Amino acid sequence: MSALVLQWRQPNPPVVTIWRGMDAAMRAAIARKPLSPVAAVIGSPGPAGATGPAGSAGVAGPAGAAGPTGVAGPAGATGLIGATGPVGATGATGGTGAAGAIGAIGPVGPQGPAGTGGSAATLVEVDLGSGGVRSGKFVLSGLSGLVVGGRVRFEQAVGPYAGKGTLADEYEMDAVSASGVVTLASEITAYWSSAGAVRGNFKFLYDVTPPVAGVVLSTFTSRNVRNNRAPLAAAWNAKAATVRSGAGRARVLCVGDSVTFGQGAGSPDAFTGARLLSYPAQLAVKLAAAGLPAINESFFAGFGGGTTTPATMIAYDNRIAAGAGWSAGLTPVTAGGGHWFNSTDLTALSFTPTIPVDRFTVYYFTEPTFGDFTLDVDGGATTPLSQNLAKSLASVTLTPALGTHTVNIRRTSGYVRIAGVVAWNSMSAAVDVINLGWSGSTATGWNDTTDPWSPLNAIGTLAPDLTIIKLGINDWQTGATLVNYRAGINALIARARLTGDVILCSPNQTGGAALVSAQDTYIDALRDIVDSANVRMSDGYVF
Repeated sequence: MSALVLQWRQPNPPVVTIWRGMDAAMRAAIARKPLSPVAAVIGSPGPAGATGPAGSAGVAGPAGAAGPTGVAGPAGATGLIGATGPVGATGATGGTGAAGAIGAIGPVGPQGPAGTGGSAATLVEVDLGSGGVRSGKFVLSGLSGLVVGGRVRFEQAVGPYAGKGTLADEYEMDAVSASGVVTLASEITAYWSSAGAVRGNFKFLYDVTPPVAGVVLSTFTSRNVRNNRAPLAAAWNAKAATVRSGAGRARVLCVGDSVTFGQGAGSPDAFTGARLLSYPAQLAVKLAAAGLPAINESFFAGFGGGTTTPATMIAYDNRIAAGAGWSAGLTPVTAGGGHWFNSTDLTALSFTPTIPVDRFTVYYFTEPTFGDFTLDVDGGATTPLSQNLAKSLASVTLTPALGTHTVNIRRTSGYVRIAGVVAWNSMSAAVDVINLGWSGSTATGWNDTTDPWSPLNAIGTLAPDLTIIKLGINDWQTGATLVNYRAGINALIARARLTGDVILCSPNQTGGAALVSAQDTYIDALRDIVDSANVRMSDGYVF
């Protein structure tokens, strides 16, 4: 067996053991039990003893080394948005904005000096050919004493024309416009066009003016007028004569789509300042310049198509102002489109004409469950009105002293719907030109009698002395049937004729070749209506 060795793990103690030999007791003990050899004492190993009870737990060992860093866990949820930071410093001033809208046309200047070297109008009959075409040229030769470059003014003359019977009605059937220039001292070259295909002989009056810088030729008559028969305008002519004499007023309604409204004429966008450039506003200017006093001091509806917010309408017509509660009521519609609407506050819808007036007529809807509003002029005494009545397109007229005024319309309760305002000077004879342009409208849309304020019924309420109708672009762009287009135009003519005369205008040509081909059918239908309804037509459409 192995020897058991004990060894100190600490420094030896300062104890010294000295062997002094056996004493008497030790000798006696040895004697009693004699020593035996080791080999005889140690036997073979006995069987393993039973396992003793577990020993008590040893002292805890030192802490183990730190393990490696664990893998990063998934990202936590996004935290809440922090508070808004402070407002940044003001940026640099931007560049100069776009040019403002074009101002109104100024008054007509004095007549310029008469041209020199002119001649009296000469009647000539020419053959425009047998091909049935819409444009071409003809040459007048065998003349003398002309100055090359001179301008030639033509007017179609009444018949009869050679080869076309004995009646003087050819001018009413086919209107031909022509202009010319002196190409030789003995020759004039003329260029002509017609809305419809023509052939054969036509008569013209012409005169010649030598080229003089700054001199503009006037015209004999209006161009492209179909069915120019005086009796058709008898009612309007009589009314216009009353205005010229200072004995009364007349009313012209301009019924149409965005072209009539003036959309697209604004700058820098389609609307800003566009009212002054719309054809109704320009018509008033032209009538006044021609000696027939006329004004355009009104607004009527107008919302629709691209015009769908008060901000757009106010940019279009700066005579209008509106508080926060006023909005565009796109339905129901009236003559000219949607209406002004307020159901929330007491702010004003205001209108300030550009001329002194002493009359304001306000048009509004009435219907059971509608609300109440007040009117005042310049913030003065109020006139309370209720819309909670049977359905109607009602009106009320205020009569302030003549001056520059503002009419204010203020909701007091419920739903308030305003169609428009017309202002004028009752002491002055003039034509009131009212723009009923309704962007996106069609002839079918105008042919609506659902409610008393619906477009066709509203025309009857406004009682025009002359109605100018220019519709068709949105009909062909939306694919309206010719049946519905004809029905809409005829319904407008019938309603307008209850109080006055009617003039049709051909709509503007739009789109590419395919769309133009479709448009031609609508124009043909409109020209047929000219004859069937016996009305005049200003026809500028060219196939």
